[in-house]
Amino acid sequence: PAVYIEITDSQQQVINRVAGDTKKGLHRITWDMTFAPQSAVVKVSKGEEDEHGNGFMAPPGTYTATLYQRVGSQISQLAAPVAITLEAIYEPAIEGPSSAQTVAFTERLIAADRRLSSVEAVFKDLSNTLKLVREAINHTPGDIAKLEQQYAAIADELNAISTEMFGLQSRDRMGIKPANIVSRLRYAMSASWSSYGPTTQHKEQLGYALNALDSASSRIQTLQGSVLPELQNKIVDAGGPWTPGIKVIAQ
Repeated sequence: PAVYIEITDSQQQVINRVAGDTKKGLHRITWDMTFAPQSAVVKVSKGEEDEHGNGFMAPPGTYTATLYQRVGSQISQLAAPVAITLEAIYEPAIEGPSSAQTVAFTERLIAADRRLSSVEAVFKDLSNTLKLVREAINHTPGDIAKLEQQYAAIADELNAISTEMFGLQSRDRMGIKPANIVSRLRYAMSASWSSYGPTTQHKEQLGYALNALDSASSRIQTLQGSVLPELQNKIVDAGGPWTPGIKVIAQ
């Protein structure tokens, strides 16, 4: 069973659900004034703290909070909706983008974060699978020269994608690190915590990040959908061990 408050904006769009406690007694539910995080879910949250990460700040405006409970698959409303008004604590020193422009940019950030987190999750899975494939090749009988060539090509491609996404770790200790997809997107995201709103540089960095992400995403999908499974199946066909990500051995 679950108890939660559903937050909707002035257009009646649900922007977040805040979980409450189902134990007996009086409990407090606090909305942190953010949109629900849309980054990839790669593990189950434990307790009330959401390990999924924080969402982007909701802009000033009128919102509605409604209390619901879920028992099994049945959802029921427990109380009448309550109106909430978010107001800016202070006005920026100089005039920035309009509220509509800020909201539109925030929506682009949410979509970008959603994409990037999925790419990162798949990249991590591919890297882990490749370690298993390395072990499987070691235990494959016969001539493995062609398998080794395919493995090396995949490893090189993953390393190249990693550099584009995260940069070289060795450069972290040198003080100057070239911009990468993650660093550009993180800079663009900093606009959501500013009272001014997105600047021209925020918009430019988001554009650069998305263009590079398109390429990285396409290359990762190719590895995930055909290149790596092809190598895994060839290992099985050669009498080597099965590795996760392909169909079970039929016979």
